[in-house]
Amino acid sequence: MPSAAVKTVTIRLPEDLHHRVKVKLVKEQRSFQDLLEEQLRAYVGEAPADPNFQRQIEIARRGMSKYREALSELAK
Repeated sequence: MPSAAVKTVTIRLPEDLHHRVKVKLVKEQRSFQDLLEEQLRAYVGEAPADPNFQRQIEIARRGMSKYREALSELAK
């Protein structure tokens, strides 16, 4: 699968906030980019790329397929 294009964005933050965020990210061994991307994806309603989440979705799909008729009746 080809990778998506990447856009560079500049943000302005108060110096003290930037410092506190950097300190916390170092402790968590995360990058500023990872934090922002995670938060922006959540903001637009995009599910995180969590393998466990994907597994749960697949289980739910199988269950909905298997019990489609019963779920249809319950929805009435």
